[in-house]
Formats: sequence, C-alpha cells, structure tokens
Amino acid sequence: MLINRDKRGRKGSIIAVIQGTKTDDIIAVLTKMPQELRNQVKEITLDMAGSMQKIAKTCFPRAMQV
Repeated sequence: MLINRDKRGRKGSIIAVIQGTKTDDIIAVLTKMPQELRNQVKEITLDMAGSMQKIAKTCFPRAMQV
C-alpha cells in the first residue's frame, strides 16, 4: 500500500494498493510510475524482509528506509 503521509488520512492519502507479494510483480507495477515522481519519495516504512528492501531500493532509490 502506498500512501501520502502528508495528507494525514484525508482525501488523496492513498496512492495505490498493489495485490500480491511477488517482488518482480510489485516492481513492475511501481515502475509504471514516472521516475520523477518516485524520486520525490523521501521515506518508506517497511518490514525488513529482503524482498521489501529490494522493492524499495529498486523503485525508490532516494528514499530512506525506516
């Protein structure tokens, strides 16, 4: 699930809900977003599973993982 934390739960806070858990499938969906937008992501909250780290690093290389 992708959210815009700055919206604080108001309209527009949910950006996307991606079905499934396969790393390559999720990366394929996220990389459809323009790189310019993905580069604006500053922080990603995730569990420390290797698959999630790969997704974050591949799709949002400038974001800090927390």
